[in-house]
Amino acid sequence: MAPPCVQVKFRCWGGRPALAYGPDWRPHWRGLVVHQGMQLTVAGARCVVSHCSPNPCTVTTVSAVKWDRMVGYEVERLERNYLVRLRYDDGSTEAYVYPRRVWERVYRDVIEPLVSGAKPRQQGAVLIGPPGTGKTSMAKIMADIVGLEVVEFRPERVMSKWLGEAERRAFQLISEAESLEPSMLLMDDAEWAVRSRALLDYTTGARAYMGMMSILLHRIERWHREGRRVVAVVTSNIGEDEVDPALLRGGRLGRPIYVPLPDVEAVRAIMVEMGLDERVAQEWAVRVVTAGLSMADAVAIARELLAGREPTLEPASGTGFRRYVVPRPSARVERLLRALD
Repeated sequence: MAPPCVQVKFRCWGGRPALAYGPDWRPHWRGLVVHQGMQLTVAGARCVVSHCSPNPCTVTTVSAVKWDRMVGYEVERLERNYLVRLRYDDGSTEAYVYPRRVWERVYRDVIEPLVSGAKPRQQGAVLIGPPGTGKTSMAKIMADIVGLEVVEFRPERVMSKWLGEAERRAFQLISEAESLEPSMLLMDDAEWAVRSRALLDYTTGARAYMGMMSILLHRIERWHREGRRVVAVVTSNIGEDEVDPALLRGGRLGRPIYVPLPDVEAVRAIMVEMGLDERVAQEWAVRVVTAGLSMADAVAIARELLAGREPTLEPASGTGFRRYVVPRPSARVERLLRALD
């Protein structure tokens, strides 16, 4: 007989089924043995066990049970990218496009093992690259597909002028993420939190940062050692050599995943997905990429076009750069590009 469940989390199409709202639903489940990834029907609703502790375990009347909505997804392989569609149980959909190497790495290291009930290969991910390329959206995709509770690790929730306070707050947020397992500690736009300690001056602020980083590194390593279904996801615009190397070790977050500016195929795919005619999407995709714009810019331009307005397109400057592309490469060039990919 499996040990009693301390916590069980179900993900169901349509959210929590009607049976779960009544006061007498627990006796119906008493004695049920569940395991992560198990599929079952609850009061006519299709559900899956996204987490149970321990695994497997037996549901009792005192087990802590949580319910979450189901998010379906499909992945379409393009020539150099993947088109990822999320389908929510309220009927809404969202679409994203990522280079093949980006999606394959995130799916292999985090999404696939967690969906199957296993521990992640890396205890999260460090996503770096220009602004507007979809790094934060990738974290959202991970959370939605797997059903992770998200705890945001933001500067206003952590930093303090008082000695020892930043470390205490960091400890509380990390502990909160652990209590919500399966969960994600999201460090968005985290230049302030993951910059290499070798680049810091020895000031009071730097000492607080180093103390906070030591806590974070210790807990991430412990998650990996214990097989915890808790991941840390970092998004940042800084370069790989500026990220603290201790974060990037195997068993922690692994080497950074660079999310680049989109190519013509990616922009065209997202514009068509949004409802633009393919010919118009191709024309504007070339213009967007040539101007060195991000995917966020491409989405904004598509919305302008769908509203019947002519977008103003200015080449990126500062953190962006211009790229000149051939709208329709010859067959020979296409073969060479595929060989190099």
